[in-house]
Amino acid sequence: MTDAFKTFREVLIFPCQLEFKVIVTALNPEALNEVQSCIRRIEPEGLLPLVKPPRASKKQSYLSYTVPVKISSAENLERIYREVAALDCVLHVL
Repeated sequence: MTDAFKTFREVLIFPCQLEFKVIVTALNPEALNEVQSCIRRIEPEGLLPLVKPPRASKKQSYLSYTVPVKISSAENLERIYREVAALDCVLHVL
């Protein structure tokens, strides 16, 4: 367990709602669906509707989504970060 996830365990009370900032390539029109599918596998009932439109980068190469998720445990939080970040279409997860 990394120090960041140890801090999450100490500070957050689960279940909780968090917003993930996910930056994806704009060339893949299925990128958001891939991210949402990954989150649903970990938190089947946790994915909440997007409330903000995506933001495009200056050159329109990347899209940034704010994805709200209800997280049931610290383990699932860590899995979401790791598995979403591992997707080919994802550049960063914050």
